[in-house]
Amino acid sequence: MVINPDNSRLYTTAQDGVIVEWSLADPANIEFIRMFDGLMNHIGSIAFYPDTKRNLLVVGGNDNDPTITIWNWDLAQKNISTMWNGNILNDSEITGITYSPRLNLLARGDNAGSIALWDVSNPLVITPMAPKSIPNPSPIRHIVFNPSETALLLLRDWSNGYSPTAYSRDLTNLDYSDYQELFQTNTPDIFAAGNEYILGGELVNGIKSIFQMDISKVRITREIKTIGSTECPFKDTAFTRDGSLAAIATCKVQLWDFSYDSTPTLIKELDYSSDPTSVAFSVDGTILASTNGNNSISIWSLAPDGEYKPMATIISAHANGATSVAISPDGKTMASGGGDQNVILWNITDPKHPVQIASLGSHTSPILNGGMFFFADGKTVVSASKSEIILWNIVSQSWIEKACNIAGRNFTQQEWDQFVGQSIPYHATCPELPIP
Repeated sequence: MVINPDNSRLYTTAQDGVIVEWSLADPANIEFIRMFDGLMNHIGSIAFYPDTKRNLLVVGGNDNDPTITIWNWDLAQKNISTMWNGNILNDSEITGITYSPRLNLLARGDNAGSIALWDVSNPLVITPMAPKSIPNPSPIRHIVFNPSETALLLLRDWSNGYSPTAYSRDLTNLDYSDYQELFQTNTPDIFAAGNEYILGGELVNGIKSIFQMDISKVRITREIKTIGSTECPFKDTAFTRDGSLAAIATCKVQLWDFSYDSTPTLIKELDYSSDPTSVAFSVDGTILASTNGNNSISIWSLAPDGEYKPMATIISAHANGATSVAISPDGKTMASGGGDQNVILWNITDPKHPVQIASLGSHTSPILNGGMFFFADGKTVVSASKSEIILWNIVSQSWIEKACNIAGRNFTQQEWDQFVGQSIPYHATCPELPIP
């Protein structure tokens, strides 16, 4: 039981993880206000977070021992962020995360070789799926849903004398499917998955040759002829929703044609993409974003024929390098993560002039390369670091509207240069309010 700082509310816990809010406006007649349920099976403690700007109720407990869950509940905005620290098995580090919009499944791999699946159709009630083990577990290097979202595909790293090995799991029959071994290779760096093909690598004299693996049949086959080579690792891969175009973060951002009726083919490497760490498409495939090794974020427009045009470059948004990027389903919001352990939200309604609208910081280690996703409804952003996965509810009122309402004016030119950057031309973000 806890009373909020101004003594106007009382919060009590009940059975089955329910929190009840009561009004203390009339202490002689305490009135019921609402219940928060579905947080967890058992609540061990509740307290107010010492934040002067927000009323945050911190809830600690567990769903199934020894899983420990911590929730921060914003009582004003009813926004919630969930830290899944307790779901990291044996304190193992998260090495990969992927999301299926169609199935509303979130998958996580770690350096102990464990794979976890969650049903996130309701972000407030995250449901773990029945785990399936992989023989001879090794650290998971890559984990991804194929573009049609019918299979989970992954590549594990070297371990205990076992070569890097690719596996798949049939998602159309999830209750009964096991992980099927696909092929082995001698480098875990290269892995990009289409619907019927996987790009795998072979390392010879420091050069990684890229081969096409046909996984559509029981007998896995590999094209004898290489279809490309690189001296850089593949750090992230993104597909358009129909799976026909892939962006791969290697030495530069590469665009690949993954059309069903052709061999996966490298179309081109994008200029202005130096040592990219993460890539993301908009749902309609017309916008591509990448985080780069020079601590910048690039945004391109893409035509159906694969022609691209640079639209904007954001410089030094994150203190210790930008590592991950995601674009909302409606194409209006971009989220970036970095080595500074922060998540930044951007308004990209005008992709040529992205505007920073919020900075969210709760991670305890850098955001993973490719470790960010929007849920299908666009209301929740997922970010992953080595130690935790956080769900952010970002929609109750527009972040820009909130900022405008609080400030009552637009940025000054000096504030714009400080918070947005001189590389982006000054413009009014609150059109109905005065410009100082």
